[in-house]
Amino acid sequence: MPPPQDQKDQMDILRGVVEGMDLTPEDILMVLSSVVSLKKRKEDEKKGNKVITEKIYLWENTKDSYIYRDGRTKGGNYYLRIYCRETKKVFSKSLKTSSQEEGIVLGREMYQETYGKLQRGEKTKSLNTKELINLYLEREERRISPIPKTGITKETWRQKGQYLRMWEKYVVDELKMEKTKIENIPKELTRDFCYWIQRQEKNFYKKTGWSSDYINSTISEVKRMYSEVGIRDGYITRGYEPQMDLMKKPPSTQVKRDILSVDEYERLVTYLRTNKYLKPDGSSPLEQTKRSIFREWTGLSYNTGMRPKELLTLKWGDVSINITDTKEQQKTHRLLKVRTENSKTGKMRSVNGPVGRRLERQTPARE
Repeated sequence: MPPPQDQKDQMDILRGVVEGMDLTPEDILMVLSSVVSLKKRKEDEKKGNKVITEKIYLWENTKDSYIYRDGRTKGGNYYLRIYCRETKKVFSKSLKTSSQEEGIVLGREMYQETYGKLQRGEKTKSLNTKELINLYLEREERRISPIPKTGITKETWRQKGQYLRMWEKYVVDELKMEKTKIENIPKELTRDFCYWIQRQEKNFYKKTGWSSDYINSTISEVKRMYSEVGIRDGYITRGYEPQMDLMKKPPSTQVKRDILSVDEYERLVTYLRTNKYLKPDGSSPLEQTKRSIFREWTGLSYNTGMRPKELLTLKWGDVSINITDTKEQQKTHRLLKVRTENSKTGKMRSVNGPVGRRLERQTPARE
């Protein structure tokens, strides 16, 4: 179907203009593309920005922060946007209010709390003391392992919890900062934490008071929590870590492990062999069996030097005769294997000691 006469006349006129201007078809395409792009841009300007609407700067002398409404949402709440010039990072968060006046107030408060974190490269999310403790204990729980030197035991994890609950009680009861973010707790206020623990009443052994070792262990655990989670995960920097003085204690000459002398050991072994100990008047057969087992257990402990846990977890399959011993030694000595999961060092080892007859006497007792 041929084009209408009017359109044909217009095409002839356009062809004449083009020939007069010495233009190629490529030039015509480029001009048309520019016209379409310019027209689309003008239409977008008329529609406006659909995302950021009603922009209001928090301060007149700075353009790095403002509140706005999101044109894509129907709630009409204001949002805060902060641009950090030093780190080139952008922070944006809903203020959860549709009031312009309240939005400005909330925006300025959040700006003061957040801009410093953006400058220091910290996380913009903050934690209070309880949240920090729970996060740290949750991570420490993952380290629980039955194999020594590969993690911590359940008992150690529970002890960590006791130490940190003491710190939580101090922050809540003494500092009155239960909901305060950890970076807003003045570090100089926590220096007397050790003396505060001293004043607390114990649930048991109330007459003895808190030992310096317990107080210092508590402080060390609190510092480790701040280092491993607060600082390492970027919630705070090193300068916001709380300051705590360790409890000083006088040097002690007391021996922590009271080891028996040879004479004391011989007297103990002799007493454990007497009927006065093994079969006291009025004792039941079960009580006599328990005393017999304890006598041999004490001998095993002193004759091998094994730790209590290593002896308590020893199985008959861990006992063998050392083929390198002489015939006489094989009558009295036994080779005891300490398994990896029961060793304090996390390494399997074997102990050779004169405990053959003691173990033989345990056979009827355990049956």
